[in-house]
Amino acid sequence: MLKVTVKLYGTLSSCFDDYSHQNGIDVNIRDKACIDDLLVHLNIEPAGVGMIFVDSVHADKNPAEKQQPDQNFSTRFWRIRKEYLDVGSGIAVMNVGHFHPKIV
Repeated sequence: MLKVTVKLYGTLSSCFDDYSHQNGIDVNIRDKACIDDLLVHLNIEPAGVGMIFVDSVHADKNPAEKQQPDQNFSTRFWRIRKEYLDVGSGIAVMNVGHFHPKIV
């Protein structure tokens, strides 16, 4: 099992009775889980997610739409199932409703 710490922003935390905004929640998930697996585990619809950060690195929802041939990206990709979460990862999941429409 893999243990990660997840912080939820906006209304995403309202489904968890004892959620701590300071500490987030510790989640145990199967080895080789990716961000999509974590969202399913937490019962969070991807359409409601504005941004995700894994260990302070932006996890891009749709990298193929933004990538230019000459750009070197340091983002993690959560729509491509090749990126697995690491032990002890710190994950921030932000609600889409709390962003300006042009940012998301």
